[in-house]
Amino acid sequence: MARLSRSQIEAKIRAAQREAERKIKAELDRVNRENKRRVDDYNRKVDQHNRQVLQAQQRRVDAYNAEVARVNAHNQRVNTHNEQTNARNRTTISELNRQLRSAASGPRYTPAEQDLADRVQQRAAQHPERDHDAFLSYARIDGSEVGVTLRAELELLGASVWFDEVAIMPAKVRPSRWTRDCGRPDAGSLCSRRHT
Repeated sequence: MARLSRSQIEAKIRAAQREAERKIKAELDRVNRENKRRVDDYNRKVDQHNRQVLQAQQRRVDAYNAEVARVNAHNQRVNTHNEQTNARNRTTISELNRQLRSAASGPRYTPAEQDLADRVQQRAAQHPERDHDAFLSYARIDGSEVGVTLRAELELLGASVWFDEVAIMPAKVRPSRWTRDCGRPDAGSLCSRRHT
């Protein structure tokens, strides 16, 4: 076997180093390509997932916005209806006030109220011996103000009113007194006779 010179040995070492560097570079290139492929694949999956999440969120936002728009439209219709109703109510109240101010004769009754007033007057006419034109009693819990006002209005019209707040002392109920004055009414708590 021939003996190698120093320069030949150094040339072989350099060649081996170059081959080793080439193999290392090739392996690094392969690893880098594989890593890039895996990273790109992962990024594609992440992008796809993110798109799906964003689309789902956008659908929820769109649905919420559509519901808000629906509610706003409904509220607008309700507000318009309320404004129209308020305008009609103001017109009706103005008309009623006008009619009340321009009424030439006394109060106006509904048919049921007129029927009741006629029956009360007919019953009262059958008992001219009674001392009072009207019998007035109320529930003390909630009727005091109305009872006092009604009594005052009736007396302003010249009616003689038997009023339990005045005629009956507290804790001294005398049924015979109001029965004698007003008889036994079939219903209600107002007895009246035609005032002449």
